[in-house]
Amino acid sequence: MKFAITICFAVWGFSATFAERQSTSADATRRPVKKNALPRIASQRNSRTKTGASQKNKTKNDDTENSVAIKRKLKTKLSNLQRAMAPVTGIDADFKQLKKLSIFSKTLLITGKMTIRTPHYFKWEISTPLKSSLVVDGDNVSTWDEEANEKITMSLKDNPVAGSVWTQMDAFFMGRYDKLGKLYDIELITDSPLTLRFKPWTKPLSTIMKNVILVFGEINGRAYLKKVVMIENGGDSTTIDFMNVKLRTAKSADKNIFNR
Repeated sequence: MKFAITICFAVWGFSATFAERQSTSADATRRPVKKNALPRIASQRNSRTKTGASQKNKTKNDDTENSVAIKRKLKTKLSNLQRAMAPVTGIDADFKQLKKLSIFSKTLLITGKMTIRTPHYFKWEISTPLKSSLVVDGDNVSTWDEEANEKITMSLKDNPVAGSVWTQMDAFFMGRYDKLGKLYDIELITDSPLTLRFKPWTKPLSTIMKNVILVFGEINGRAYLKKVVMIENGGDSTTIDFMNVKLRTAKSADKNIFNR
């Protein structure tokens, strides 16, 4: 079981420690829902005076209105993004992955190719520094590397943890962000290029991963994942850039959706 989880997370640069922790935590710990969770603007401390109390109430109201406006804008952006990614049925791309470890000064460079076909085919092929591949085909996941020259295959049905990992990866690449709202806080960073921050709040993922930043590109009105930055709580980080991207679509896309 550990094998499948490790190779799934290796694609993104996650620590294998997560696999061990999640396998012993079937029921994720959810945080309590907080009202008006966004940071509040500090108000004047002199609450003894009517002026101070009035200003404090005004600040609360302003914060609430800002919070509602921010959430409404994010919801619209996510909806438009998902619509702009919905026609995409396949992705072919080269990738460059940089892994920075906090305990070392060097950065590990990994290059290769990625292939995705909906609904259930994913191939992550590494060409340097060591040839290897990870393939998810239907309910099966297999791996191969040049050094061992051995192909190992297992079923995702027999490993619900690895299956969950694959579901999240698929959601990130294919724009199914409604599925990720239960696992991450989502924040809009910039409009152009469209950049979103996903902060996990369910354990044990939240104890390892600080946040995941996604940067999106656009080809003929169709959105795609252009860059991924993952920052771990321990200081390690992984940056993946996708280049020479080719999108396969089943139907035409509304060219105005992505930029709304």
